[in-house]
Amino acid sequence: MNRKTILVSFASVFLVLATGLIVAPAQAVETQEYRASFYCAAGGECLVVTRWTEQGYMSEWFIGRGTVAFAGSGKVDQNPPSPPMLPYTSYYRSSGILARGGVFACWGKQMISVLLYSNGEAGGLFVDEGMMTDVFSAGPGPGAGLVLYKGIYRDSSGTHAVNGKATVSVLLAPGSTSIMIMQVSLIKPDNTILLSIILINADCSAIGWAHAPNYFTHSVRITASS
Repeated sequence: MNRKTILVSFASVFLVLATGLIVAPAQAVETQEYRASFYCAAGGECLVVTRWTEQGYMSEWFIGRGTVAFAGSGKVDQNPPSPPMLPYTSYYRSSGILARGGVFACWGKQMISVLLYSNGEAGGLFVDEGMMTDVFSAGPGPGAGLVLYKGIYRDSSGTHAVNGKATVSVLLAPGSTSIMIMQVSLIKPDNTILLSIILINADCSAIGWAHAPNYFTHSVRITASS
């Protein structure tokens, strides 16, 4: 996959999250309730995106080192496939997801370290089928609650306390059958993006981006609620 293709992939993922295109239909297939349990963890070289264009392309980014860990669960409703964007059965709730985690990244002399959490505020979208096995987004777009964060951010002006809302996603790169993108986007109280931390389960050093992380794991488990 070349740099242009990955740029388009990032833009697609960003626009999907920003516009809520991956949010499944609100009406469930049946009244059976399900529970989604999920986690993701990755660490190593990463991309730190400090500026996005309105079209969802990265306009300023750095190669750094970072870690992401996030896990949770919640009751969800089953929804039918909705091609072409989501050709698989999905599981969705606009809120009610319980989760804990954190993200850390450093690049140059800058650093961010925050706690990620949801006490039921966040919604979630989960897919565990076909090419989209073990895929999820916590805080998946308009109509769904977002994950919360708080922590510290160090830049050229000093160290600052930060807080706001976030999305945490593990998505298949559009146009790929194997490249997964783990992305945490931190949103400031004024609804602008503070930054995004991105890890990819592939070596992108040949195009001037990060090497593959030291580890990259993710899982989604869907079970029927009794």
